[in-house]
Amino acid sequence: MDRTGVRIGVKRGSAYDLFLTRTLTQATVVRGDEVVAAFRAAGLEVAAGIRQPMTAFVDAHPDVRLLEDRSMQIRLAADPYSPSHCPSRISSRPRSSFSSRQACTRRGVTRKYV
Repeated sequence: MDRTGVRIGVKRGSAYDLFLTRTLTQATVVRGDEVVAAFRAAGLEVAAGIRQPMTAFVDAHPDVRLLEDRSMQIRLAADPYSPSHCPSRISSRPRSSFSSRQACTRRGVTRKYV
């Protein structure tokens, strides 16, 4: 997919937008409010999006196909107990939430966040 002249449609601000913007060197990322709408309206060569809606679109449109390889996978990870996540996690929980408070304290988050 990463070739000169290939245009890939993504939903603006999505994980696919971020991932492809950072990794593609030759293909062009085309952003839109909806992946399928941008793909059809601009006559793009490729669309990148969440598998379930893309599969439904492909099922309804026999002129397109779904790539069944790792191109549809973006490995995402988050550490829910990192110091940057602790304040928001704790503020939405009752004050008696021992596990989050304990985890944040162990990670060095000060008492003002707990």
